Amino acid sequence: MKSSVFWLTILSIVVLTFIILSILSVHKIRRYRQTVFYHEIQSLESFLDILDNSDNHIDGTLRTKISKEIFKIVRKKPQLLTMVPSNDKSKVSENLETQLLPNQFLKPYPFNILLALSNLGKTYFTTLLKTLKMSKGNLNHHLKKLQEQDLVKEENDLMDFRRKTWEITPQGKQEFNTLVHNLKNRLQKFEPPSSLPVNEQGRVKSYSIIQTAN
Repeated sequence: MKSSVFWLTILSIVVLTFIILSILSVHKIRRYRQTVFYHEIQSLESFLDILDNSDNHIDGTLRTKISKEIFKIVRKKPQLLTMVPSNDKSKVSENLETQLLPNQFLKPYPFNILLALSNLGKTYFTTLLKTLKMSKGNLNHHLKKLQEQDLVKEENDLMDFRRKTWEITPQGKQEFNTLVHNLKNRLQKFEPPSSLPVNEQGRVKSYSIIQTAN
């Protein structure tokens, strides 16, 4: 009888330990995912801020690097283009609640196409394919849609009439600059949850999933 009680006690301790460790693991994973999420928000906001304030005087190499980083973030987290803070900032911070903006350009492909053409200037279709990593059919479809709205234009290459070039129009440039400015301002309104440590600049600190949770 005593032996049965002993082993039952041991089993209870093991089960309780497993439950506690599981809860801690879930907490650490959730915290890690939140940290990554807010890092991406703040990174995208920082890159957009540079473009928004560059006034076309930014170094071409730096602009290309920034554009590539934006491409990566937008492809990985396209929802960042349409997320807006709710009226209850603490609620959106803790639960990541969002609503959608009815803006046709706040989609990964149109946004990245306008960004690429804004950065590259007049360029070949094949160059856009390589830059944006899109299929021919998909890229052609979105370019035609943007062309219908006079945001981009297609022209014959003066050096080789068999080839076509694409370029962002003045209207497209103006629309995209406004989009960058508004998107940057919206992302700045996202406040990290109180559970995430921030530095003096209000940026979320890095968090490793294998470290001990505070």
